[in-house]
Amino acid sequence: MYLTIQIEEQFVTISENIGVNSDVCNESGANMHVVHTHSSDGKLHLEMQTEEDVELGVFFDIWGQHFDETGIFDYKVNSTHELVMYNRDANGTLEEIDSFDNYILQNNQDIIISYRERA
Repeated sequence: MYLTIQIEEQFVTISENIGVNSDVCNESGANMHVVHTHSSDGKLHLEMQTEEDVELGVFFDIWGQHFDETGIFDYKVNSTHELVMYNRDANGTLEEIDSFDNYILQNNQDIIISYRERA
């Protein structure tokens, strides 16, 4: 799946190797968290040993960044700004998502998060 983050028309680079070879994951003898990146192109990798749901918020927790319906990073939802989230399907249609950090990650998703001025 891919994750795109836009803060007031500026795209955010999602760093490579988030969740790879961290102190936390190496405690259990693994070198990667269940959701992680290898490159800075926004592609999230989901690798699990068991069948279970993984929420988008898990990635932000691993990354050490704030994300939920109240805002993203240090940007908070308020009277002048909103946070919207979409999934783009294979036809390019955007479906608005309101579960934010509770959104279940699945293969072939194209997730777009935008912090922007209210219309």
